[in-house]
Amino acid sequence: MNKFLATLLSTYIQKIKAKSFIITTLLLVLFVFAGMNFDKILNLFDSEDEKTVITIEATEEDKKVVTDVITSFDDTILIEPDAKNVLQIDSEELPIKATLTSDGELSNDNRQAIEFALDELNQIYVTNAIDISEEDLALLDSRVDLTVKSSDSDGEGEVEEGGVFESENLLNLVIIYAVIMLMFFIIIGYASQIATEIAQEKSSRVIEMIVSSISPTQHVLAKVSAIILVSFTQILIVIGLGLIAFKTSSLQETLSEFELVSNEHTVPIIVYSVVFLVLGLLLYLIFAALLGSFISRMEDLQQGLMPLSFISIGGFYIGLFNIMNSDGTLLKISSYVPFFTPYTMPVRLLNLDTPMSVIYIGIAILAISIILLLFLTTTVYKRNVLMNDSNMLKSIKKLKNM
Repeated sequence: MNKFLATLLSTYIQKIKAKSFIITTLLLVLFVFAGMNFDKILNLFDSEDEKTVITIEATEEDKKVVTDVITSFDDTILIEPDAKNVLQIDSEELPIKATLTSDGELSNDNRQAIEFALDELNQIYVTNAIDISEEDLALLDSRVDLTVKSSDSDGEGEVEEGGVFESENLLNLVIIYAVIMLMFFIIIGYASQIATEIAQEKSSRVIEMIVSSISPTQHVLAKVSAIILVSFTQILIVIGLGLIAFKTSSLQETLSEFELVSNEHTVPIIVYSVVFLVLGLLLYLIFAALLGSFISRMEDLQQGLMPLSFISIGGFYIGLFNIMNSDGTLLKISSYVPFFTPYTMPVRLLNLDTPMSVIYIGIAILAISIILLLFLTTTVYKRNVLMNDSNMLKSIKKLKNM
C-alpha cells in the first residue's frame, strides 16, 4: 500500500506541476470569467462616439411611442432635435409610412430598434382602426399552455413512477449540453495522458525497473488513480472559480432575460449529470490504460487510441444530436451500452416519461463495467507489461496465446 500511495502521489504531483496542466487550467478559468462577464467586456469598447443620434418628425403622440420603444430596445440611440439622422413618420394612412434620412450607415441593431418601434406604432393604429379592445389584443398575443400527463396502460390514472424532469426548461437543456461537451473534452484529454504515461514507460524500458519494486497491478492502478485525481482537481478549480465569476457577474440577470431560470428539477439534473461524468471518466481512463498497455512505441500511440476516440465521438454525437429528441429509439438503445451510457443517459433525464429506475440501471451498468474493465486491464497489464513488440496486433496475439 505504501508503494501504491508513493506512486500515486508522485504521478499526481508531477502532473499538476506540469506546464500543460497549469496553462490549460488558466485558459479554462479565463474562458469562464470572460464568458460570464462578456457584457462588461463589450462595454469596455463602447464609447460616446458610437452613439447614434436621430430626430423624429411626427406628431407628439407618435413621437412619444416611438421614442419609448427605441430607447428601451437600443440604448445606443439618442433622440434629440436637429440631428443629422431624421426619421419622418406619416400616420395618416395604414399601414403607416416612415422615411429615415441618414448621413451614414446604421448598424443592424439600430435598424432593428427603429423597425420594432414603427411596428409597435403601426399595431396601435391598426388596433384602433378595427376597434379591437386591449383584452382581445392580449388574447391574440397569448400562447397556448400545453400540459403533458403520463397515464398507465389501462388509462386509469397517472403513472406514479415517472420522469421528474421537464425538457421544456431551457436552462436544463443548456446544462445537459454543457455536460456532454465537458465530458467529451475531459475524456479525450485525460485518456490520452494515461495512455501516453504507460506507453512512454514501456518504450523507454523504465518499466523493467518499476516492476522490480512494485507489482504491475499496483502500478497501473496508481497511475489511473493519479490521473483521475488530476482531472478532478482541474474540474474543481474551474467550477470553484466559475462560481466566484458567476456571483460577481450580471449573468444571472442575463439568463433571466432569456428565460434561462432554474426550477425544482435543475439541481437533480446537475447531480445525476456529475455522477455520469465521474463514472464515464473512470470507464474511459481505465480503457485508455488497457490500450496503453499494448503500445510499445510512441509512434503507435495515436493508432492505439483510435478505438477509444471513435467510441467517444460516437457517444458524443448520439447524445448531442438527441438533446431535442430525448425519447428517440437510438438514444434509448445506446443508453444501455456502457461506453455510450455516460453521454446518452444524461440526455434521457430531460424526458418527462423516463422512469428513475432507468437512471439507476444506467449507473449500475457503468459501475459493473468499470469493475470488469479494471479487472481485465490489471490482468492484461500484468502479463503484457514487459512485452516490447513493435506491432500492437502482435502484442494482442501473444497475449491470447499465453
